[in-house]
Amino acid sequence: MASNLPWFTVRFALLGVSEERSSEAVRDLLAELNMRPHLKNAQVFWQAESRQVIVQVDVEGLNANSVSEGMAEELKEMISAIFTRVGGVHVEMLGTHPFSR
Repeated sequence: MASNLPWFTVRFALLGVSEERSSEAVRDLLAELNMRPHLKNAQVFWQAESRQVIVQVDVEGLNANSVSEGMAEELKEMISAIFTRVGGVHVEMLGTHPFSR
């Protein structure tokens, strides 16, 4: 059954990932995101000028606030699974925007 919930593009930055670990972090996060069928159009890349891993994904939900909070928690779980030492890696919300599918 198709859902009638609105879709949102959510964008986060991961702070505290070293440049040396950036390729591994990008690869592993993208793999984690792609294993979750409720997340669509996942993109993960290293932004060298700001020294951040950028994560963008489309997800449906009730509103932008609930989608942002839910994705932040899910991303923190992924970070804990990927990084053996998560101290120093933080999630920063960059924005949540509605769109039509």
